Amino acid sequence: MNNRRGIAGLTLAYVSWSLCNTLTAQARFGAGSLLFVAVLLAIVLHVYCKKRKIELTFEESKKLLPYAAMRAISLSLLCISMLYIKVGIVDTIISCNVFFTIGVLAPLNGEKVRRAVFIPLIFAIGGIALITGVFNQQNNLFDFHIVLPFITMFCLGISVVMWRRSTQHVSPVKNLTYMHTYTALFTLPIVGALILFTDTQKSFIPNFHQLLPLLLCAIASLVGDKIYTTVQKHTTITLNSLFGPTGAVFSCFFGWTLNHDVLTTTQITGIVLVVASVLVANYIHATAPQREQEVMEPLAPFANDIPRAYEVVPPRSKLEVA
Repeated sequence: MNNRRGIAGLTLAYVSWSLCNTLTAQARFGAGSLLFVAVLLAIVLHVYCKKRKIELTFEESKKLLPYAAMRAISLSLLCISMLYIKVGIVDTIISCNVFFTIGVLAPLNGEKVRRAVFIPLIFAIGGIALITGVFNQQNNLFDFHIVLPFITMFCLGISVVMWRRSTQHVSPVKNLTYMHTYTALFTLPIVGALILFTDTQKSFIPNFHQLLPLLLCAIASLVGDKIYTTVQKHTTITLNSLFGPTGAVFSCFFGWTLNHDVLTTTQITGIVLVVASVLVANYIHATAPQREQEVMEPLAPFANDIPRAYEVVPPRSKLEVA
């Protein structure tokens, strides 16, 4: 496993996704943004597969169904969250799923994690408190919209681990084609329900002013998805999750430059605290003895069906070669 390639790939992926989130917030199209991007990318990828004569089968695609369903739910919640909360704050809260992932999901999938990695969690919780606040200063009432990114945080943590598994079943291009196709199908009823029962979504079709940011969002999403899917042979669940919070830095930058977001000094302090705590966690993980970074046998369901891309093959002796 090449850690440098993994780190470089994850950095580029999170830059692309942060830009995508900022453009989604700029479009103000709610969960309809997810549907539009998924449909557009599914069409583009199907055309690409047909042109390159890449065979797509339903039997093969069924392996991605659970992940696609969780992805649709997670990203719909993300789009709705960004209608009420600044994109930098949403990404900062969501990025804290690193602690849920390395504390629960990674051990369940057989990865060893150093206990010292959890120490920065205390500082991250303090940072979240500074970012969100307990009460709204204007009316002294709790802002229940802040609950949305917290729910999204747990859903995305599960979704990303499921995505990593799916990358070991099919090639990156097939993976993205199946993923965006099923995401579009699962998101359609979600958007329909939002149109009928809430005021967060008005229609299925974006207007002219929303079209450009959504097209740019689709490009950024495709770039990030392709890099992330390809780089999984050089990463682990723990490394993926530890890199997640860097998205908060990029989102704050893009939100400031593109959306003209204004963050208070307290919120900026909280963001810095969260990001700094995760950087410390990354350092602790990177300096762990090699035996603590080894991957054990996964414990999750259907794990035995997953090829071990990271499995080490012992070298053959000279006698065997002869």
